[in-house]
Amino acid sequence: MYTNDMRVDYGMVDSFKLYFLYGLCPGSCSSYILSGEYEEARAHAHPMIKGDEIWNDHIKFVETVLPECCRGKNMSGWEGYFVEIVSDPELETMIRTQKYNTLVSEWIVDSETSRLCE
Repeated sequence: MYTNDMRVDYGMVDSFKLYFLYGLCPGSCSSYILSGEYEEARAHAHPMIKGDEIWNDHIKFVETVLPECCRGKNMSGWEGYFVEIVSDPELETMIRTQKYNTLVSEWIVDSETSRLCE
């Protein structure tokens, strides 16, 4: 997947999206990237994304797209956007107004639209 100037694996983007929205635990490589354990993540990565440029794009994607409230030290407690905003309504405003809002907002709107159509 090409996101502006980043090349990121579609499967990993989907796992990041499902983790962010619903708290679903991603695979080992994605989990390690989300937690900030980049060397361990690289050890679990598919050979096609281990090249420096592509690997760095995956890390850049997580660091620039996903809010800090769901990655790094906060990863283990994240239950998913739709659960988290019920317990912390200010979180919704913070996520939608920060620099992360473009792609994350698209994910939220798409998911809300799908839920309304059910």
